[in-house]
Amino acid sequence: GEVRPKTGRINHALSAQVEASSSEEGFGWSLGFVNNGIRNSLHPSIIGWSSEFTTDRSNREWIQFDLKEEKFIDSIRLYAVDLSPSYFNIQMGLSFPADFEILVSNNKFNWTNIVSERGYPQPVRNTHTFDLNERIKARYVRIDGNRLRADPFDNNRYKMQFAEVEIIEYHKD
Repeated sequence: GEVRPKTGRINHALSAQVEASSSEEGFGWSLGFVNNGIRNSLHPSIIGWSSEFTTDRSNREWIQFDLKEEKFIDSIRLYAVDLSPSYFNIQMGLSFPADFEILVSNNKFNWTNIVSERGYPQPVRNTHTFDLNERIKARYVRIDGNRLRADPFDNNRYKMQFAEVEIIEYHKD
């Protein structure tokens, strides 16, 4: 395949319509914050997206992006939430899913798995990039959280959270 430089890029998530299995709204959380261009969770009123909190360890959550038409996709970037007091990243990525899949579709019916992670380590950094082996074309992108982590800072409740999600197409300048 052709090598694509990573200099120029388009983030298709910025203009996507977003749906989720559940969404915590308020206190810095909103479905609209997952694709607002803010990659960190430093501002207390604009943290990111969170599913609803639950004590059910078997709970699964998903978030889905409608790009409104088929777009080229080269990479998916997931940004972890960090609710730690400044400079101590003890709470980094506590609600980043441990097992997850990233799927694409052109019709919301037939899905193709493009990323599959089992036992993904709790993040120690903000950015998690999943470059695809081959450029794909798709309208819908979905992240399925199949195993969530218990948050010891929140009564061991389970939830899936991202500060931001980017759906990247690299292009030649």
